[in-house]
Amino acid sequence: MGSRSLTIRGAAEGVRRFVAAGEDARFVKELPIKLVIIDGRIVIFGMEDLVAAGNDLTVMVVEHPSLAPVLKTAFEAYWERGISFEEARELAAGKAAV
Repeated sequence: MGSRSLTIRGAAEGVRRFVAAGEDARFVKELPIKLVIIDGRIVIFGMEDLVAAGNDLTVMVVEHPSLAPVLKTAFEAYWERGISFEEARELAAGKAAV
């Protein structure tokens, strides 16, 4: 989840509820794609559509057993670089105070 997400009205409270329920959340400055991996073989990803105007996404669904592990490795690399929900809240609060 991008660290800008906490500036969206209600987003911090939504994430806080999931974390309180036991979910893990990590924040990075930016993600290149939105990604879902299902059963280790189906990948759904969305990328900003550079041709369409606005905030449109191009969404692709690929079922291939070789693609899912590669994208899972990329996800895990971003996860490791991410900061916790509490760290992201503190960072957002510090920027709001400036």
